[in-house]
Amino acid sequence: MITAILQAIKTFGHVVSAAALLAMQSPSAPQAFEAASVKVNRSGETRTSMRSLPGGRVEGTNRTLKLLIQNAFELQPFQIVGGPDWIDSARFDVAATANHDVTAAERASMMRALLADRFKLATHPERRDASIYALRLARPDARPSAGLKKAADDARDGFREGDGSLTTQRTSMERLVRELTSYAGRTVVDETGLSGEWAVTLTWAPDAGGGGDANLTSIFTAMREQLGLKLDATRGPVEILVIDRAERPSED
Repeated sequence: MITAILQAIKTFGHVVSAAALLAMQSPSAPQAFEAASVKVNRSGETRTSMRSLPGGRVEGTNRTLKLLIQNAFELQPFQIVGGPDWIDSARFDVAATANHDVTAAERASMMRALLADRFKLATHPERRDASIYALRLARPDARPSAGLKKAADDARDGFREGDGSLTTQRTSMERLVRELTSYAGRTVVDETGLSGEWAVTLTWAPDAGGGGDANLTSIFTAMREQLGLKLDATRGPVEILVIDRAERPSED
């Protein structure tokens, strides 16, 4: 069983984090928050937020169940299928605490336990063939461009994201494709052959394409010009989370 899970992680690590994939298949009980509250949000607002705070606290405001699942399983929207008709419409406020500092992986495990307890969420993973993008070198000399440089020895991890910008002082190609997946709208796999840690500076016009101004630079064009990389459309296996059951929670 462990061998199969590790092989799945190696194969699909660009889609789902190792921790999330193990959590979907492991029979062991996940960690739980010491205290949690779930309330229906009837404000009619569209703005939503999710915050992780010291002391193992989590505050989610105006979140749909689908957004909560995305956070708990570290998935993109297209990786979640099924569920009740209110999964994208009903909104909830969630407040929970572990009363001690936790890692990101522990926090995600606790969120999965909360969803199973309060929403009676039951899921299973599937692998499906789907449209994906392959990240490849775009230049004839097979070299990256100025926006993609070897990371300095003292560079810090972490992405800074804005409206049409993505920068980091240090990342691997494996982590970069996970970030690009959220912008590309489908799974991105690394076929660059680039190893080690990299600094990335990428800016584009977020409204480019799709019938917009043809002079705006899309993320696809920006990646070619600024990073020397390209996203080629292809097909491949994608890990999907199928929702078997979910119920509206009783209010606290």
